[in-house]
Amino acid sequence: MIRHYALTLKRWLEKFRAAYPTLDQKKYDATFKRMWEYYLGCSIASTLYSEVALYQIQFTKDYAAPIPYQRV
Repeated sequence: MIRHYALTLKRWLEKFRAAYPTLDQKKYDATFKRMWEYYLGCSIASTLYSEVALYQIQFTKDYAAPIPYQRV
């Protein structure tokens, strides 16, 4: 399950809402805002209440090298 990904999506939604007033309103109008909030909201719901799958593949030259769980 990837339920923890919902936390990431929630933070993205919070950050988007906080930053929205600083965006160019001609480029990112109210319709864009509603659609982006809808997309993030649906993504949050799908990670919490459905069987969606999320895969991350990380390639490295050294197969034995330790791989961090998060980017720095």
